[in-house]
Amino acid sequence: MSQIPTPQQVKGIFSEVYVLYTKWIAVKEPDRDKLLAESREIEQKYPFDICRKMLSEVINVIENSYMERGNDNG
Repeated sequence: MSQIPTPQQVKGIFSEVYVLYTKWIAVKEPDRDKLLAESREIEQKYPFDICRKMLSEVINVIENSYMERGNDNG
């Protein structure tokens, strides 16, 4: 049962996912458990496919960025 979010909910999803991204992208050693916990809070607030997909992509970008920085330093 996948509801369609309202325009206001989509705006909230974009906003909160962006805030999550900007908070975690520059963290030198991200705490994956905290990142996932914050992501779950957003997903519970906005239980829509678009939210899950955006969170998944943003988490992948954050983790890949961290891995690349680790490879540059090692």
